[in-house]
Amino acid sequence: MTSTLEVDPANSAVIRFRDSRTATWDANSFLEIRNWNGTTNGGTAFKIYVGSNAQGLTAAQLRQITFANPGGFPAGVYIARILSTGELVPKPGPSLTYAKSGNRLVLNWPNGYSLMTSTNVTGPWNFLTAVSPYTNSFSGPRRFFLIRSP
Repeated sequence: MTSTLEVDPANSAVIRFRDSRTATWDANSFLEIRNWNGTTNGGTAFKIYVGSNAQGLTAAQLRQITFANPGGFPAGVYIARILSTGELVPKPGPSLTYAKSGNRLVLNWPNGYSLMTSTNVTGPWNFLTAVSPYTNSFSGPRRFFLIRSP
């Protein structure tokens, strides 16, 4: 079951929840926060706190909270992270970096993610069994890459 917290970006507000790290959460329940707009450093007009420090939620609980299309981010769904103040903000996605080496493209990405490729930006996408860094030779008119958590 997913519950939604709809934020009005035109107004400011502060929502405070008690420290919940010892509370039992249903593994099939999720909270989606919509219309959030701010910075990943916190201190925005609309604030959501859980407790008063970064230990207000467990890592598993944080994975059950998402931000849908947060302002200032590319469209998508982002898991939450908790700041040292207890404020919840969206966690930026990982970066896929690249460099050209001769007639090859060298891609790098963080551990825990898998590389996908397609000849068309709309797909179909296929997982590669590559590890970072991955070197691709240019052998076609175009090739697209992205990373996903497995």
